[in-house]
Amino acid sequence: MALSGNAAYVGGDFLTIGGALNGATQSGRYAAIIASNGLPGAPTDVQATPGDGSATVSWTAPTTIGGSAITGYRIDIAPGPAYTSWSTAVADTGVPSPLSYQVPGLTNGQKYMARVAAINSTGAGAVSLPSSWFAAVATSVNPAVPADLLGVAGNGKIDASWTAVTSFGAGATSIVRYRAFAFTATGTMIRSCDSYNGGQPSPPSSCSLTGLTNGQSYTIKVRSFNNLSRYSDVSPAAGPYTPVAGG
Repeated sequence: MALSGNAAYVGGDFLTIGGALNGATQSGRYAAIIASNGLPGAPTDVQATPGDGSATVSWTAPTTIGGSAITGYRIDIAPGPAYTSWSTAVADTGVPSPLSYQVPGLTNGQKYMARVAAINSTGAGAVSLPSSWFAAVATSVNPAVPADLLGVAGNGKIDASWTAVTSFGAGATSIVRYRAFAFTATGTMIRSCDSYNGGQPSPPSSCSLTGLTNGQSYTIKVRSFNNLSRYSDVSPAAGPYTPVAGG
């Protein structure tokens, strides 16, 4: 057992440590407070929702507040794969609620865990069990790839349709154009068609690929463009479709 500040801790491998003076029970390979002088108990149910270079950490307030009201929370993070080098990411949220806070300054793609401690006038209480691991992710500036691409073969053409895109990309406010493509059996792009918004909130989710050879098979793909002139990857291929005379 070791003393730290106003609290005594015991650590190691155990299933359950109970009977803590702050009323908390913690499970796992973590320290448990067994004596406290007015400090809050440990928050529970810590979760993290990753963002771009950040994560929003949320938790449930401790059931025991200690000798005075909770005034804020401290948030610690530890990078993977070891998750043992804990550092303070937010020293004090400064408010007892809401029970969530955005932690900035994370590296996209790096895995982390988070833990939380409640703060009252005496100091910071017991730390929570850590969250599951999470990784910050870069927000795409490109619009989403159109989905559900279908083609209907006609006379020298293929009518392409798809589901409208609703994820425009970071900073964008709309989709202004779609472009569909026709490919030969050897993978050569042979024709394309565009669907513009024409002043409408969004462009039609269809266009006709014309000038194709009847009796020859084609696959089709589509991509979207947003109002910032950024575009998505092309969709997976649909088809093959074979135009026919009189179709």
